[in-house]
Amino acid sequence: MVRSFAEGPLVAALGHHGELMVDQAFCRAGFTIAAENVNAVGGRLWTATQHDLDRVYTKEGVLFGAEIKNTLKYIPRDEFEVKLAMCRAFDVVPLFVVRMLPKEYIFRVAREGGFCLVLRWQMYPFGFEELAREVRKQLELPVDCPRRLEAGTVQRLTNWHRRRLERPEKVCAEDASTAVGEAE
Repeated sequence: MVRSFAEGPLVAALGHHGELMVDQAFCRAGFTIAAENVNAVGGRLWTATQHDLDRVYTKEGVLFGAEIKNTLKYIPRDEFEVKLAMCRAFDVVPLFVVRMLPKEYIFRVAREGGFCLVLRWQMYPFGFEELAREVRKQLELPVDCPRRLEAGTVQRLTNWHRRRLERPEKVCAEDASTAVGEAE
């Protein structure tokens, strides 16, 4: 059973499916995809590593550098650090859309002025409903095949964005403690 979701074509499909689900949900919430898989933003090129950001979204004049992870495991620390450094270098708001993150990472992103949208569930592509049920039942892992991200999930980001626009000096301190409370 583990091989059925940890190896082969499903592994790549999970990443692409997660990105598509997030793109769809963000577009419904008024975000625009400014760029995909980028190592340059606003004429600033990232050359320190071979990494890129999954997306640059924009909403109301704010650029968000997004990393989308539809995995059961946490993003590796070195990759996490690089993505934060890229957002600083590009002068974009860090945005991590993930199944789960350590509280320390969430706090770090909030201190950098960014946001972590924690989904809690790994999203399997359409057509894998039976496998998702079996993985949940047999291995008790948080996987599902939703048709879309729930409006309330993205609303957490849009509420934060609205507060950030209204009172940017307060949002970082408030959301660091709030965001940590949302993670397991």
